[in-house]
Amino acid sequence: SQTAGALASLASLGRAGAGLLRGALSPDKSGGFLLPRGVPRSTLNRAINQQRRFATQQFDEARIERVAAATDSTVNEILTYLCGTSLRRFFKEYNALPEDSLVGLLPVSLRERGSLSATNAVAGIRVDLGTHIGDPLARLAAVKASIQAVRDDRNSLPEEAITPYVLLRAAPLIASQLPGVGRFVPPAYNLKISNTHGADAPSYFDGARLNAIYPISQLMQFSALSIDCVSYAGTLNIGITGARDTLPHLQRLAVYLGGALVDLEQLLSAEDVA
Repeated sequence: SQTAGALASLASLGRAGAGLLRGALSPDKSGGFLLPRGVPRSTLNRAINQQRRFATQQFDEARIERVAAATDSTVNEILTYLCGTSLRRFFKEYNALPEDSLVGLLPVSLRERGSLSATNAVAGIRVDLGTHIGDPLARLAAVKASIQAVRDDRNSLPEEAITPYVLLRAAPLIASQLPGVGRFVPPAYNLKISNTHGADAPSYFDGARLNAIYPISQLMQFSALSIDCVSYAGTLNIGITGARDTLPHLQRLAVYLGGALVDLEQLLSAEDVA
C-alpha cells in the first residue's frame, strides 16, 4: 500500500540520516552515498572574493576512451583521476597537499531508474580523488572504488527516499553560504568536477567552424575551484574556474592535466611491453 511504502521510505531516510551523522562524527571512515567520509580543510575552502582566473585544456575524446578501455574504467572515472592527479602535483609544489584525500563533488542524475521524464533531477555525489596516494594506478583504483561505493549506496535506497536525503545532506552546504556562518561549517567538498555530453557534430557560423566550447562555472563561497568538461565533436573541452587570490598560477592545473594523461598513457604502454 502507499502507506506502507511511505513508512518504508521514511525508515530508509532515517537510516541514511543516521549514516550522515556517523560520517560527520567519524571522518576517518571510508565514504559512500549514505555514509560520506570527512572532507579535509584545504586552500580550496577559504573565503573567496569576486575575482576569477580561467584556464583551459582540450583532449581528443579517443585518447581518453583508449585509456579507459585499457584500465577497465569509464570516461568519467578517467577524468576524475586526471583531476586528482593534477591537484596532487599542484598542491605538492606549494607544500599544501592535505594528508587525507581531497574530495570532489560530481553531479549525477537522480531520475528514477527506467524513468522517461525529460525534466532535470541532479544532485552531487562526493568522491575521493586519491590525492594522498603516490602510485598512479593505485590512485585510479581508489577513485573507481569511491565512485562504485557511492553507486552501490545510491541503489540501496528506495527512489522515494533519495531526493529527501539529498536535501537533508545539502543543509550544511546551504548554511555555509550564510554571512558569518560559513567559516564555522566543515566543508561539504573541496571542489566541483563535472562532465557534460555536448554536440557530436561540429557547429559552424557563416562557414567558420567552432573549434571548442569551454565551460565557465559559478563558484560558491568557500569553494575556490571548479573543473568542468564538455564533449564536443570528438574532443573533451575542460574549463578550470578558480578564485584568483586563492589559487595563483591556475594555468598550471591545465598543464598538469595534460601531463597526467601522458604519464598514464606511458605507464600503460610500459606495462604492455613488459
